[in-house]
Amino acid sequence: MCLVTIEDEFEIKAIAGLKRGMVEEPAHLALTWLSENRWIVVPRLSASHFNDLDAGSLSEALIEKKYPLLFGLATEPLASFPTCFALATSKDGLLRFSEKCGLFNFVLVPADRSIAVLCTAYDYFLVAGPPQFVRHAVGGEIGVAWKHFEQEALDPCWEGRLKKVVESYRNMGSGSA
Repeated sequence: MCLVTIEDEFEIKAIAGLKRGMVEEPAHLALTWLSENRWIVVPRLSASHFNDLDAGSLSEALIEKKYPLLFGLATEPLASFPTCFALATSKDGLLRFSEKCGLFNFVLVPADRSIAVLCTAYDYFLVAGPPQFVRHAVGGEIGVAWKHFEQEALDPCWEGRLKKVVESYRNMGSGSA
């Protein structure tokens, strides 16, 4: 099992509850919820969720936390596309998810809600959770990852979109840990 579409209505409703209070739909995490959990957030540049390197780092961090699977939940209404998936935390599972869902906004979350990865259709994704997890998931130091994203956000090609992400989450991890 790398990626499974969940189709049962009752199961979807139960799983969709995992994102309650966590996501400000469609493409942001709730700042209040992040603060209450004392989570670190690192934004990453992304064309369609994960590239090979990002999938590898994230998979290693998830496996280290002993998560065999995540739930992928749409954070926007989707009329003719599945809104709920179960995916393996392997690199292959993450890449298959990206391939299938790369054009849509989704949050990836384990059943215990102890971390979150918000995948957006707006050229970035967010890794959120305890500092040790985030550090491993982004493949290095949090401050370095933040500086890289901040530098990218200054590029005029983004027309200010990524600067708003920096402003929103700066106090949730920029230079921290």
